[in-house]
Amino acid sequence: MTENSIEGAVNLDELSWASTSDILVYLVEFEGGGMARVDSVHPEYDGRYEFSGFDFGVYGIEAETVPGATMHYYGFRDGDYDGVFEQTDALYFSSFAHIDCFNVPMYEYGYVPDTIEFESEPNDDAGNAQDFGIMHLVHISGGYLESGGFEYPDNYTGDRDLYKFECIWDGYLEIVLSWTGGADLDLFLWDRYGIDIIEQVNISGDYSPISIFGRSVYRHDEYIVGVMSADDPATYDLSIRIR
Repeated sequence: MTENSIEGAVNLDELSWASTSDILVYLVEFEGGGMARVDSVHPEYDGRYEFSGFDFGVYGIEAETVPGATMHYYGFRDGDYDGVFEQTDALYFSSFAHIDCFNVPMYEYGYVPDTIEFESEPNDDAGNAQDFGIMHLVHISGGYLESGGFEYPDNYTGDRDLYKFECIWDGYLEIVLSWTGGADLDLFLWDRYGIDIIEQVNISGDYSPISIFGRSVYRHDEYIVGVMSADDPATYDLSIRIR
């Protein structure tokens, strides 16, 4: 593999003719930090793929086909911009030198950026937490706590909404909880088992929004996010993002 070498390119949109058994595409991760989307593939399929790196430089690698590859969505990072590849192409990631392996199908990956999801009950304990799988961004719109209540020192007696996820890459976790009305909502981050509290924000009063910002996370880390009310029912929006 030769670093910083690239020549020629075709747009991924031109791959619509290809079958799912002869497309292999990579997500490039640079040693100095940051990632870049895969932008191109050799127009004459011969096993060599070429990549455009944005803001970070460029890399080229040798690759082989993956027989039986299936239709997938994948997240990528281009500088500070988040996005997804189009459904029209079967995209398959694999490990090679500076390449990070993200070969996970959509049902495991989670939800594509800017897709609004909705709360799914029951999700009131670690065992049935709503699971978004491997992800880097999800918005939960119109989540609803049916009741609230709190008994000193740490017992919430009302509805609990729990969401589970796995980090798609190394980065920083951002969680933002917002709501309207006078309820006193609290935000929790637990370990994957819902046992140890890693971080919590439980400011008294209706101080919306509240957030958890800047916590370092690593690929394959799993967490549970919890939303609870100390007093009244409430409708809320929740955003979970890994930058």
